[in-house]
Amino acid sequence: MADPYVEHGLLSPAPSDVSVSHRPSDSLPTPRSHPLLPASQKETSLINFIDARILNITRRYAKSFAADQSDRGIQTGYTNFSQTIADIDAVLDVVWVSANPSIQIPYLLALAGHFRGYMHSFPFVTTSFALARKFDLAFSSLLSASANDSAVSQVINTTEKVRIRSLAQETRFEMVDVASKSGYSVRQDDLEDDEDETEADTTDASDNEERPGYPPSALSLGKVYEKTLEILGGDLSSFPPPESPREPPVPQSTDDVEIIDL
Repeated sequence: MADPYVEHGLLSPAPSDVSVSHRPSDSLPTPRSHPLLPASQKETSLINFIDARILNITRRYAKSFAADQSDRGIQTGYTNFSQTIADIDAVLDVVWVSANPSIQIPYLLALAGHFRGYMHSFPFVTTSFALARKFDLAFSSLLSASANDSAVSQVINTTEKVRIRSLAQETRFEMVDVASKSGYSVRQDDLEDDEDETEADTTDASDNEERPGYPPSALSLGKVYEKTLEILGGDLSSFPPPESPREPPVPQSTDDVEIIDL
């Protein structure tokens, strides 16, 4: 039987198949030149695929803490956070390729929420930095488009901006907490000093790692969601009244659909 993920030319194989060896990149894949048409067969297929992959992640996470091995079934739970990161990263790539903000924004928020929510359940891993940078790049790119492109009609609404900033701040705080509990050298004054540095002081990560008094973990943690928080650093109370949160598009058919090439 042919592998459906290869047969239909998807950007990534099933996330559960890549968890063991996949290491997330901190760069985003090239999106489609044109967004998927709303309510089209391709959009329906994509939404069903993303929903299935996110459900797979939540189920694997739950199985990680099953009472006994017999509760885990065929697919095992996560044994370390790098596996969770690999699954989230694979879905993030597919979401980004859609080039459709109505798909990207709600699913990025959902995936980033799982990333933040699950990290406390496992020892800290440095692959967290790559995924955090990737989320930072995705959110900051959409925020910049919303602010600077007159052809784009408010890509991200006010409520979403508030949610993104809150998620970014909470993720940074919790990564510091988990890293500290896992034995990494992190001091709050290191993070505060790093946030005040100029761009010229922090352009090369290899230079940062060699600077005395600044543990690499502290320097990297200080940059979690750096671009996003810089864009949203203003007082959000001055923004227009909040709008209703955007939900992921709902497929027009509940039937199983074929996953097609994006």
